[in-house]
Amino acid sequence: MTPPRIHFGKTHKTIPCRKSYLFEINEEPLQSVFYKDGRAATLQVEGLLGPGAFQFPKDVDVLVELFSVLTNDGDIILDSFAGSGSTGHAVLKMNSIGQGKRKFILIEMDDNTASKKAALRLSRAIAGYKELVKPFRDIEGLGGGFRYCQLGVPLFNELGDINRSVSFSDLAAHVFFSETGVPIPARAGGSTPYLGKHGDKAVYLFFKTGLEGMPREAAGNVLTPDALVALPVPPDGLEGVRVVYAEGCTISTDRLKAESIVFKQVPYQIAGI
Repeated sequence: MTPPRIHFGKTHKTIPCRKSYLFEINEEPLQSVFYKDGRAATLQVEGLLGPGAFQFPKDVDVLVELFSVLTNDGDIILDSFAGSGSTGHAVLKMNSIGQGKRKFILIEMDDNTASKKAALRLSRAIAGYKELVKPFRDIEGLGGGFRYCQLGVPLFNELGDINRSVSFSDLAAHVFFSETGVPIPARAGGSTPYLGKHGDKAVYLFFKTGLEGMPREAAGNVLTPDALVALPVPPDGLEGVRVVYAEGCTISTDRLKAESIVFKQVPYQIAGI
């Protein structure tokens, strides 16, 4: 017998609604309000980092439940205020119990919190640890891993010009990524303007530190006819365009086109400024 599908209520004042039966569904809506004792999250962090390590951390199990509903396998979860690293811990736990292969990006501007709390917590959660507070249990590691990175000098100042303390290597990495969408193949030291190739593009950069905003042919930050002739050819050849970033250019538009050169002026045509 087919179960009834419409609920009419006890009086005519009830708005009819469709019935759903538990045996027909695999999921249920996430509750908008629920209770979870916040001390559990604090005790977990203290077990990892010691007593009083971090106040009011997010609860890993609550985050796992939220991420299970709001994200899909392979997603990257961003936490711009990482704190003690609860978001990363939750993603590691999800992956360890077979809920896909999610990734995370955590951002924490306080150096002490980032290195001595968030990064240390994640390292111990991955490898396994003995709790630093009672009951001093041995906690099995979740596996996985992460990369710890620190922000370098800002590439551009408040006016959009290149920061005078920026190195060729740092600017080259940004230029190559902004042009191709992939990381630079190898660290560029500045001995050659050639940065690398991706797809049908070879990318070059003419840049001299200390001379930002001052295009000078003799300084080597201008694309000149002689510099064009000397442009290194990609080791494995190229069937496409050469994209040259420089602070100036003395070559005609017709010749650039004939040589399959795309000139982009530094810093104004660098994406992301």
